[in-house]
Amino acid sequence: MAFALSPVARARARHSALTTWSSQLCERLVRQLARRNGCQRLVEHLLRCRTLHHHCSNAAGKGDATSGDSRRWTAFARRFPSWHEHGGAAIFSVGILNGCLVVTGFAITWLSTLKRYELDLKAQRLQSELKRTDQQLEELFGPLRAITHATAAGFASFVAEHSMENSKDPWDVGGFRAAVSQEAPLSEASLENLIRSRPCGLEGKRYRQLIACTLQPLNRRAMETVLSRTHLIDGEFPDCLYRLYAHVIEMDSLLERWVLRDFAVMFPPTPYPMEVNRWAVLEFERLRKKQKALMRELGG
Repeated sequence: MAFALSPVARARARHSALTTWSSQLCERLVRQLARRNGCQRLVEHLLRCRTLHHHCSNAAGKGDATSGDSRRWTAFARRFPSWHEHGGAAIFSVGILNGCLVVTGFAITWLSTLKRYELDLKAQRLQSELKRTDQQLEELFGPLRAITHATAAGFASFVAEHSMENSKDPWDVGGFRAAVSQEAPLSEASLENLIRSRPCGLEGKRYRQLIACTLQPLNRRAMETVLSRTHLIDGEFPDCLYRLYAHVIEMDSLLERWVLRDFAVMFPPTPYPMEVNRWAVLEFERLRKKQKALMRELGG
């Protein structure tokens, strides 16, 4: 009764037969070459040594196979019965796996380095923008907003005080000012007309005092603040600042004339530009929002 050989046994038998046939063929070829070259005795000695080594290897392989049959073969061992036969493929697979791991590690390192570089650039850009924004608020738009607010509040207080005032004025000939005040509170335009027509009256005196002591020093300081920090202005230079310069220069000329008791002109040709106040407020609020956004982004 014949027993069916396992796939492992069949593969080993084929491998052994092929090895024996190839060894015999090699021996024949070597002997023929030895006869032609006259070194037959040396070749016979080498062949005997090779044969003895081959027998020892077969005996060790059989012992390993006998002990290995008692163990359970894995799927890889059933598919590749001889490690000596398929060791090269295994080493090549391990090499490919190691190469993939090296390339993957290099790619991950490169991507992480690139991402860190981008984050560092972004952080530097945000810090630079935050530094400029802080400088704009601290050196230009913060002081400018405070100055323009003070001048607007001071002039509004002067108008409100004298539009409702009914005190007697020795220059109020015929009760002109009192008559106007009884009809309705003086508006800013009416107050200006009264100052022009009565430059030595109470309103004219207090107006000159307000200009010389409060408004003109503040306006001059606003002009100097803008002139020394024009590099902190974003975008185009606003036209209202040119009118502010003209107003300050013309008012300085009027102050010199008032010192000489020349009250023929009480208001400069270029009026104070209220657009400067609105521009300072809008820029201050915009920069404050930008500052908070940059601080949140850097903190996050």
